[in-house]
Amino acid sequence: MYSYAAARRMKTEPMENKTGKISGRKPEAGSTGYDRHLFSLVVRYRFIVIAITTVLTVGFASQLPHLELDPDTEAYIPKGHPIRVFWKQAKRDFAVGKDIFVGIVADGPGGIFTPEILGGIAEMTEGIQKLDSVVTTDVRSLSTSEAVLGTADGLDIEPFYEEPPETMEEVAAIREKIFSNDVYLDRLVSRDGSIGAIIVQAHDAYDDDSPYAHPVVTFHDVREYAESHEIPGTKTMVAGNTAVEAAFGRQMSSDLANLIPSALIVVVVTLFLCFRSGPLWKFAVRAAVVFTVLAGWGLWKSGTPPTAYLALVSAALAMLTIRGVLLPSLVVVTSLIWTWGTQAMLEVPIYIAGTLVPPILLAIGCADGIHVMERYFHEAHVNDDRDEAVIRTMTALWRPVLFTSITTAIGFGSLMIGRMTVYQAFGFTTAVGILAAMAMSLTLLPALLAVMPLPRATTTRQKDSIVPVALTTLGDALQRHRRLTLATSVALSIVLLVASTGLRLDYSWVESLEPGSSVLEADRLLRTRHGGTMPMNIVVSAAEPGGMKDPALLRGIDQVLTDLGAHRHVGDTRSIAEYIKRMNEAMHENDPAELRIPDSRELVAQYLLLYSMSGNPAELDDMIDYDYQRAHMGVLLRSDWLSDMQEIIDLAEVSLDKHVRPLGAEAIITGSTMIQKTVFDLIHLSQVYSLTTATILVALFMVVLFRSFRDAAICMVPAVFTGIANFGGMALFDKPIGPTDTMVSAIALGIGIDYSIHLMSRTREVMAQGMPVADAVVEAMRTTGRAILFNGVVVVAGFTVLALSTTPSNATFGIQVALNMGLCCIAALVLLPAVLAVASELRVPSAVKPAWKSVSEQLSRKVGTG
Repeated sequence: MYSYAAARRMKTEPMENKTGKISGRKPEAGSTGYDRHLFSLVVRYRFIVIAITTVLTVGFASQLPHLELDPDTEAYIPKGHPIRVFWKQAKRDFAVGKDIFVGIVADGPGGIFTPEILGGIAEMTEGIQKLDSVVTTDVRSLSTSEAVLGTADGLDIEPFYEEPPETMEEVAAIREKIFSNDVYLDRLVSRDGSIGAIIVQAHDAYDDDSPYAHPVVTFHDVREYAESHEIPGTKTMVAGNTAVEAAFGRQMSSDLANLIPSALIVVVVTLFLCFRSGPLWKFAVRAAVVFTVLAGWGLWKSGTPPTAYLALVSAALAMLTIRGVLLPSLVVVTSLIWTWGTQAMLEVPIYIAGTLVPPILLAIGCADGIHVMERYFHEAHVNDDRDEAVIRTMTALWRPVLFTSITTAIGFGSLMIGRMTVYQAFGFTTAVGILAAMAMSLTLLPALLAVMPLPRATTTRQKDSIVPVALTTLGDALQRHRRLTLATSVALSIVLLVASTGLRLDYSWVESLEPGSSVLEADRLLRTRHGGTMPMNIVVSAAEPGGMKDPALLRGIDQVLTDLGAHRHVGDTRSIAEYIKRMNEAMHENDPAELRIPDSRELVAQYLLLYSMSGNPAELDDMIDYDYQRAHMGVLLRSDWLSDMQEIIDLAEVSLDKHVRPLGAEAIITGSTMIQKTVFDLIHLSQVYSLTTATILVALFMVVLFRSFRDAAICMVPAVFTGIANFGGMALFDKPIGPTDTMVSAIALGIGIDYSIHLMSRTREVMAQGMPVADAVVEAMRTTGRAILFNGVVVVAGFTVLALSTTPSNATFGIQVALNMGLCCIAALVLLPAVLAVASELRVPSAVKPAWKSVSEQLSRKVGTG
């Protein structure tokens, strides 16, 4: 049983002077002298440290205006990846881009087939063509497209209507033309006639020499025009890949504007609760004063501000006690400025995952500050020399601060091992921020503490409050029930590990949009009632120029689209074969039996020549190249869920192998569908690489830190248990793995190991002063356990803020990481003491002789093998 008497019977028990302070204390255990000299320099030159940090922070802050947002989903794939390179070339060869779908929805009896609506479509099409960000020839609608008709003289190509119809008879004639040309159904008009579409190509503008406007700019221009020129009796909806990216961009801006202050307020509140000194009535008085000042200023400047907002801000400002709250907050805010300044200097944009960086840094970055401040208050209570209190604090904590920061940076930095550009940038910038926060904690924080006078005794007095008493009781209980605790944990780990085998990858970019957003609702409508919004592109290359005139190859292409069209999630399909079939039908007096590919290669060539002479040649530019050697097949999907896309891709590959490739042609699937599928393939690989790398590097650092394989392995137990629980829990709740979920385990390992490092370091420190293993563990629980608990609360609260994100996947990520961090903190406070207690009964010596007294050496001595 642990007792406080045992804690007082340490070998280095100090002597108190008359003031109750301690003087003439010996150097901390583990101090080499060099570290004391280093922090003596920091304290001596405190103002220089503060000045240098200020200058650097101002320099980094000056770079912030150069940061850019990039919501492009293709950015997840490296620019040199074969899939991305081929798609880029295909977009150039066939003049295809990221289509923007403007849906005109008419639920009246005649659908869109009224003079007013068809006239409105023509007027809106013309208005969109005149926009500066739009290429005129890249806008397609019923008013700009042509019908293939059979006449007595042969083949005729004519517009569906050149002038808007004025009578229902004219409308009926137009409707007949449209429905006799199946190639336009579910593309420019839905099969039930209730939706008309204007399709605008937004071209790839990410090259420096691109003549096109950025796709997102084009989308905003098109949407603004369409929504301001709505056709009476209809509802206008805008969707498509570019619309999704633009919506993500808006959500990113919204998250950055809302999550940063929210996370900062949560951190401030949590720090205040952890380090609160003085009665609550003083805080209430401060808050009331601040509220009055802010309210008066608001009334004077612009009218009455929202009361709830004022109350929240006033409470947060009133909580800004200088040492316990303001200093750790200053450290994390400064580290965030350094991080974004570095990112701007390197010209790395903020990708979709990058919006998570600020709240993550705010949640994690103050962890070191919490431990420093907790130890500082202890040293200030027992030491009457300000500089000495700071130096002793830092010499005792620099190792755990250094190594916890490195292991956390490893957890994030391991994401750079994968090949996903977005995660590489995310991992790099977050690791930079964590290391910047570490540097601030080891330099700026002690310099600022050295400037301020020692805190009042009421602030530093150590009381047997409920937290240390509860932790001491928990430590005693774990010593008594160590085997039961460990056995229960092992059994639970096995169950969760078995459950994790049922994990599956699945995700939808569209369904990750903010619920109720216009783009999400438009996309859902167009993919259920129209031809779909998710493009899949197939490029077929014949062995020689003119090969696409081969009837056999055209039939193969047509059969592939027929096979795909039978899938429940495939909507519109389009290829040169459909046009050839329609021309053959028209040349045979619209005989439905002749809706087929002709047998003669020469006849195919004549059809293509006739179309180029009487129709708009640009109509076929996105389907065939000028040498008739390469053809493009366009497919629109009604779902962008990974599992559905994988089914369709597999079906396409089987059909191509059966109908196209045996004819000597090459066929490659590309487009947004293949891009997203490749993203998930890379996610799977990145998960394996990053988690493996993080585990190996963290384990190595543990060995370096503790100079003992056993101690390193024991430290890893809580984080490993948390990782197993994460994947097992996802499987049990049937939650598929998405892009952000793959980061959770590596991040949890890097952050969660910090709790173990601090607890193990304190245990070793106490044991080095002569305390037995069991009592040392409980003493570490009583002291450092309090800081660990506070650290866990701050991290959990900080990540929980992500639940406020407008992006559902980010909100889920925040909650998931918060749960992981909470579990890892609990595991460190429960599993680690139990494992240490059980390990003390083993007779396995440490594999590495420690440089100073390690837990393993003490355990060996206890059983008589040391």
